[in-house]
Amino acid sequence: MTPVPLHLPLRLPEAAQLANIVFDAAERKPLTPEVRSRIAARCAALRLETIRPYFGSLARDPIHHSSYYLAVDTETEPLLLHMALANAPTSAIFAKALLIGRMPRPSGPGVVINAIPFAAADAQNIARFTAHIDTAFLPRPRGSQATVVARIEEPASDLPAAFSAFQAVFKRTGRNVAAVVPAAAAGDPRAFHSAAVWCAVRWGWREGFAAVARIPADDRARQTIREAAAFSRFAIEVAAPELDTALETAARLHEAIRETRSAQKIAGPFDFELRMDPAGPPLTPARAAHCLSWLKTRGHAAQLLAPGNPPDLAEFAAVARQFQCGLSLSAPPPAPGRFSVESSVDAIEETAEALLG
Repeated sequence: MTPVPLHLPLRLPEAAQLANIVFDAAERKPLTPEVRSRIAARCAALRLETIRPYFGSLARDPIHHSSYYLAVDTETEPLLLHMALANAPTSAIFAKALLIGRMPRPSGPGVVINAIPFAAADAQNIARFTAHIDTAFLPRPRGSQATVVARIEEPASDLPAAFSAFQAVFKRTGRNVAAVVPAAAAGDPRAFHSAAVWCAVRWGWREGFAAVARIPADDRARQTIREAAAFSRFAIEVAAPELDTALETAARLHEAIRETRSAQKIAGPFDFELRMDPAGPPLTPARAAHCLSWLKTRGHAAQLLAPGNPPDLAEFAAVARQFQCGLSLSAPPPAPGRFSVESSVDAIEETAEALLG
């Protein structure tokens, strides 16, 4: 724990009011969306001037149950508030947390409030939070479920807008279509992953989302895999004059992803998307069936296939179903279905409507 500085990033009385409501509403109860909503409603009556809480992020320490974490904005920086009863064991997860203060409570032990830097660039703190406190915010494989893959040009502005749109679709339809892919200019994949998870935490997005990494079939592939190993979908782009040569490249890269994730101790499954070079020979339904069969029999089954936007989409969809595979498209299909469709951020809701019907 670091010493208290002369100027705190927030006012202790405001943090104390917030902590009191959290403990009154959540202590010794399951921390459900309804409890979070109840806390948000009660806090709306407070006149908070130095804190903007993100109540969807509220999480309980899975080991020390009288210990809570809440993402907030302050006048100077985003933080993660740690609120714990004074008699609760000290957490070693964030060893350099800033002490905001201690306060008594009307009954029972007092509360200790600490703050942890929690901006999009605080990758280590974001990783610690999702590894030790709440894993629900991490990217997940979505398989052949219907998804809208938001193309992120400017992470700082596009990611919050994307999660806002995903949440709007979920509230309206009850369907989760969330997926994001960094555009070429979006920067380092590791920074993108941290920023996407950070946005999910602040939006309280526990429904899951896919983080898509595009892996080129060239000398950059291995480096891209190392940098994007924590993503949940890998779209391998292959191009070769001979189809089987292209598939051999895809299989090697798929195996490299497995090995890299294992070396980086990243557990859990991931999705493999096969993307054939649109400049190569046209991908017919028969060739698609050959590709999916070739990969599956060699232990590299694809969860998604990107055939472009062919006129015979129904035939491709029938082939994909035979291999428990989905289709990845670059434009909304003419009819709803279990497709993954790329979209600009401002068209997420429109694309979801076309996809879900």
